[in-house]
Amino acid sequence: MMIVKEEFSKRFEFDMNRWYSTTREMPYALARMTYYYYARMQCPTLTLKEISRSFSDLKQHHTTLLHACTAVQNMIDTKDALYYDIIMAIHNRLQ
Repeated sequence: MMIVKEEFSKRFEFDMNRWYSTTREMPYALARMTYYYYARMQCPTLTLKEISRSFSDLKQHHTTLLHACTAVQNMIDTKDALYYDIIMAIHNRLQ
């Protein structure tokens, strides 16, 4: 999770107090979505419920996590102009 925070904070003015909030503002929402995506990819044995619980008091519904994984994968596949570099930097650090 720290890698995701670090990469997003490098590129945006990132208020860490809002990381765990329910705000839908980008980049906070995308940072959470990216965390869910990599948690799912790096730890395939974890259930969606366990991933949600690992994210502090912010308990997300399993469909939110599934949407996040799909959205981030779409950004990777289409090489999204705004966020592809951030996602790839996280990916490379996890390798």
